Amino acid sequence: MNRLQFWVLTWSIILVGPLFLTEIYLSRVVHEDKRKIVILQGVAQEGTIYSNRWQQLATRVYQLSQQDPALKDVMERQHISVTPRAPATGAASMPPEPASK
Repeated sequence: MNRLQFWVLTWSIILVGPLFLTEIYLSRVVHEDKRKIVILQGVAQEGTIYSNRWQQLATRVYQLSQQDPALKDVMERQHISVTPRAPATGAASMPPEPASK
């Protein structure tokens, strides 16, 4: 190995070494970000489930308030009103839409 080859090899190692270390660091960052995205996707899916459950709860409270004057009175005193949604085409029931003032 002559002197020129030695210096070319040395400088190549000096330049490639940090790039290799940077690649290791970035691969770990990407792996961590993927893990966080999976967690956030789970939270988003749970949010849809909870939204549906809240809608069902509002529907049930609305139905009960139509039958129970005491519940209706409590809701009026707390300024809570539930407005039923317009029925969808082909829908058999009319779920209420919660509206809090």
